Amino acid sequence: ISHQTNCQSSLPRWLNVGFTGHRHLTDDSKLRKGLAVALDSLMKRADQLAAISSAASGSDTIYQEVAQTRGIIRFVILPFDQETFRKDFDESQWTRTEPLIATAIACEVLSGDAERSEAFLDAGMLTVDRSDVMLAYWNGQVAAGKGGTADVVAYARRIDKPLIIIDGMPATSIEFQ
Repeated sequence: ISHQTNCQSSLPRWLNVGFTGHRHLTDDSKLRKGLAVALDSLMKRADQLAAISSAASGSDTIYQEVAQTRGIIRFVILPFDQETFRKDFDESQWTRTEPLIATAIACEVLSGDAERSEAFLDAGMLTVDRSDVMLAYWNGQVAAGKGGTADVVAYARRIDKPLIIIDGMPATSIEFQ
């Protein structure tokens, strides 16, 4: 058996980028612009990115779309099985989201034992745990219900996860430390 002494240079530097955000958006162009800036900035720091999020309608769907258009591999975490999850969508939203779930490199479905809001919180916390850095599209307000964006941001802060807040800023670059 031979050992390579400098194997570090032959392995890609992966960065797992989690996401949390609001379901109801008034202007998704701000989110798309913020995601593009954040992902482009992070791409400069790693050889490969992996996008991790749920696939709820709104921000999560847009994150998955933006990651897909950039050729970033995608992982989806669902709070419960797809049939139950689908009940949160109207037909056009599901038609848009279902292919994103199907084309993700992996889809992890959490146990259906938790109550609905607890399941969403569990999915958000698992996204944080699996990520090296978190992106959040957050208005700075408290969560409308348990398991919302504010709860996921609070968890990320509590465990000192690097966090980039996208708030519709017109920035052209993001500092990541």
